Amino acid sequence: MLRSIRREACTTTEDRIFVAAHPDVVAFLYDEEQFAIDELEKCLKKKIMVKADSTFHHEKFIIYSH
Repeated sequence: MLRSIRREACTTTEDRIFVAAHPDVVAFLYDEEQFAIDELEKCLKKKIMVKADSTFHHEKFIIYSH
């Protein structure tokens, strides 16, 4: 997922990247991968906004920017 965020960041001029994923995945990102997300935000100079969507399967996620 972090690689996909990096790819999206390279294709947009927006300063925010949005991620929608299953709540368990979102919890994992905040609990286990928070440092990696913080470092990615610093490196990309973009804010990563993560949103839980309980209709998603654990392996499904969407990354987009506005």
